[in-house]
Amino acid sequence: MRIFEFLIVFVIAYGFYEFFKHRRLVLKQQQSQSSSSEEVDQELTALKKRVEVLEKIVTDKGYQVNQEIDDL
Repeated sequence: MRIFEFLIVFVIAYGFYEFFKHRRLVLKQQQSQSSSSEEVDQELTALKKRVEVLEKIVTDKGYQVNQEIDDL
């Protein structure tokens, strides 16, 4: 009967080990995804600023005059 009790304890301990190993892996993946999303947010903000600058340049009257001269 001792071997049966040992096997039960071993299976339970192994189950806990696998559970915490998987939990650690999931937490690590979540951290990498959050840092990745932060990088994407920063890049998106930078691109929005660049688009604003380009819109100002294109809507500038001087740019339109230069474009009309170039078209002639």
